[in-house]
Formats: sequence, structure tokens, C-alpha cells
Amino acid sequence: MVDAIDSKSILGCQGAGSSPVIGKLVLLDFDGLLVNTEKLHQLAYQEAFLNWKCPLDIDFFAYAALAHQASGTGLKDYLYDRYPSLIGRWDEIRGDKLLIYSRLIETKVELMPFVAEFLLYLEKNKIPSCVVTNSLRKDIETIKTHLKILEKIPHWITRENYQKPKPHPDGYLTALKLFPDIPAKEATGFEDTLKGIESLKSANINAILICDPNHPQLKDAKGIKYFDSFKHLIP
Repeated sequence: MVDAIDSKSILGCQGAGSSPVIGKLVLLDFDGLLVNTEKLHQLAYQEAFLNWKCPLDIDFFAYAALAHQASGTGLKDYLYDRYPSLIGRWDEIRGDKLLIYSRLIETKVELMPFVAEFLLYLEKNKIPSCVVTNSLRKDIETIKTHLKILEKIPHWITRENYQKPKPHPDGYLTALKLFPDIPAKEATGFEDTLKGIESLKSANINAILICDPNHPQLKDAKGIKYFDSFKHLIP
């Protein structure tokens, strides 16, 4: 469970009509927050698992719970527990998944709700922004060719730019170095997972969770500032 960062409860924030203070800098996750790629990741893992004759027959929320465990090994642990004969083959299976995902994003990628409007709001108000993602730059560039509005974001920190993945704050600390005149406490970060929220908190960045209101992670997110989409962040 992530520690509270705001005195309001989730219920007090969800669906709020007024925008919270964004601050002088906006830091953004990518997968599942800006772009609806989480289900593509799931599809890629399902196809990769099938290639090894080990079906990943769980729904999206169960997949997300495994994929976003703070340990970073949820899916691998699930695979090894259910299919012991594949112990030690994770790197090969994940390699297959990465190739499949790169194919899927060529045709199936789309923005999450109200992302375009939020990016235009940031541009209009001259609020600097930066993406911090665990995704590879080559996949980001592919997606940007299909979703031109993402070019409104001037700075991108991808997996190649830092050493330790979320929930470690390494990626966000790397991003903050691009803005030496803006203290972490004057920045706001947006994530769609508690693992990402933990990463922001560890970097002393104000954190806001945005995800589906039916997501099971919300039961562990009391005290975290939360909205169901960017709609509520646009005055």
C-alpha cells in the first residue's frame, strides 16, 4: 500500500470538477496513462505464452495486477508456478513478447481518454512536460508516428536513459535533471499504477493516480490523489 500524499480520500477526489494545482512541471508515465497500450502488452504476452504452449488465460485486471507488482517479477512468478517446465526460459519468452508488441503497435494503438485535450492545455499554458517510461525508445517513436499529438511533449525519458525501473525513482530523478530550476516539490507526476506512484513519491514529486474506476488496485490506494481520466485536470 502506498503512503498517503493528500488529506483527501479517493472518494473525495474521484470525479472532482475542479483541477488540482499542477505546479510548474508535469511528468507523465506513458503506457496505460497516455496511450492505451496496456491491453496490447497483455495481448503480446498471451501470444508469446501460447508460442510456448502455456496459455495466459486471465482477465485484464488480473494481468495488470501481476504485471505491475512492485517486485517486477509477477508475470514470471506466475509462469514458473503454473508451468514449472519453463523455469529458466523467461528471457526467451519475454524476447518473443517484445517482438509481438512491436508488431501490434503498428496498427492497434490509441490515446487514453482526454489525453489530447490535456496536452493542448499544457501547451496553451506553457507548462513544461516530460514523459518517464519503462518502454523502449524505438516503440515510443513508432507510436508517435501514429499519434501526432504526442509531439506536444518536448522531453522523453525512455528505458535506455536510466538504470533502475519503477518503482525505483531513477527515471523521475533523471527527468528532474532536465529542469534544474524547478524543485521536485513544484512538479506533479501522473501514473496509472501504484508502482508508478511509489516511484514518484520516492523522488519527492507530487503524485496523482489516473486509472479505470473499476481497477482493483484502488482498494490499496487510500489517501492517494486520484482521478478516472484527465478530464478533471482541465479547467
